[in-house]
Amino acid sequence: MNINTKDKIIVRDKNTNKVILSGVVKNITNNPFGYSIDNILFINPNSEKFIIEKIDSADNFMEDLETIKQHYILFTHNDIDNTFEYDFFMWNDIEPEVKQTVNLLNSLGCVETYSSCSGHGKIPSYIDFHIINFESFLDLICFLNKNGIKSYCNKHKEAEEDTYKLRFLIGVEGRGTCHLELVDVGQTFDELNKVLRKYKYKVS
Repeated sequence: MNINTKDKIIVRDKNTNKVILSGVVKNITNNPFGYSIDNILFINPNSEKFIIEKIDSADNFMEDLETIKQHYILFTHNDIDNTFEYDFFMWNDIEPEVKQTVNLLNSLGCVETYSSCSGHGKIPSYIDFHIINFESFLDLICFLNKNGIKSYCNKHKEAEEDTYKLRFLIGVEGRGTCHLELVDVGQTFDELNKVLRKYKYKVS
């Protein structure tokens, strides 16, 4: 079954037919694979324990976390690798390496972040967000570029229209990015945060 963001789903336990969750899909991740209606708890659609259906309307409902822990396999997303079997995973709290940048971006009034990852030394860091004020967002991008932070924005592949990822290329010319990430390639996030604070002061 092909499920996209904004689809309404209901998830039942295959053995008991009990509804585990229902609502509008807000986020879909690929690594690890999961659907979420709240951007925190993700269900593995490949788990053999569930029946997932698309429906015309759905009230947001989710079984309480303690019940899920008792009956299903639950991991945090950083603990899953491709060999693991899991029914659910939870997105961890914002990691300290990107927390200040996430908070600054959310304070500007032009974007609303919904997921992030520091990369853990294995992949580039990234921050995902929705644009909530496009004119202000373009002003932010121009300001970053004028202040030494080369940046541009790419629309998500296979995502809803207002979902974007932002790439920052900091300090090193001729080095590209893979996929659609926020990348710190030579300096530190301190440089980016310094310019974001400067922009926040300008518009406040």
